[in-house]
Amino acid sequence: MALPKFDDVTLVFLQFLADGQVHTRAEYFDAIAKHFQLSEVERNAVSKSGMNLFRDRCYWARYYLLRALLVEKVSNGKYRITTRGLELLKEKPTKINAKLLLEKYEEFREFYLKSHAEKSITGTENASPIAIPIMELTPTEQLTQVEETLRQELLEKLREAILKNTPSFFEQLVVRLLEKMGYGIGEITGKSGDGGIDGIIYEDKLGLEKIHIQAKRFENAPVGRPTIQGFVGALVGLGADKGVFITMSHFSQDAANYVKGLKAQRVILIDGEKLLQLMIDHELGVSVDRIIKINKIDNDFFEPDE
Repeated sequence: MALPKFDDVTLVFLQFLADGQVHTRAEYFDAIAKHFQLSEVERNAVSKSGMNLFRDRCYWARYYLLRALLVEKVSNGKYRITTRGLELLKEKPTKINAKLLLEKYEEFREFYLKSHAEKSITGTENASPIAIPIMELTPTEQLTQVEETLRQELLEKLREAILKNTPSFFEQLVVRLLEKMGYGIGEITGKSGDGGIDGIIYEDKLGLEKIHIQAKRFENAPVGRPTIQGFVGALVGLGADKGVFITMSHFSQDAANYVKGLKAQRVILIDGEKLLQLMIDHELGVSVDRIIKINKIDNDFFEPDE
């Protein structure tokens, strides 16, 4: 089963506390997981940033319920439903989301609107209508989503900028990238009789260890096995054993399989997607706009499971 949405978790969380007893964090984690029939793999699923998705949704569900005074904290790691929470459950809501909490509870409105810096909305009778968001993503997930959107936009802009430039610019780019990755000092070659070798990385000062590069900016058509075989042939002719083939396109499966089967030569294939990501990782052609540091509470420290 897929992981439940944030607002689905919020409702089940409150329903679990409906017995009026004090429950620990570990207890409601287990209860929510059992309700949604989550496997261990689903419970331990993480985002690209390493965040545990299930625990994050449970945390934000609890936090919003606390802010709406539907749940109270009894002591570290222990929670209980309030009279207000029991009254809400009597109304048999099908979902507890931001719309419901904003409409019903002044305390939640004050918290939510302050955190979203919407100063013009007061929640009073004469106030302008409230813009109602639906809580399908936790704030942490929203941040991750924005980060991924900005990353995709950057990748597209990088791709466009590279393809607008000349093939010789592309050769210089890949050599500079390998330099920034710490492989050594690069040189553009492109000499006749070199079998199509476009650059060399000297891994030591004496030039005893070399990485030969072929850079083909191909945009759409996949790079097939014959092209890679030609590159390997050039390496053999030069007595070289290490090579990197870089393209803005992608490699056919046959080409990838051929490289895997090589014995005497070590050849690395870098397609357009990997190239762009390496440029971002090593800040080539990009600059840091801003750094956002986000701290969070260590719940395991302050609220040990009991």
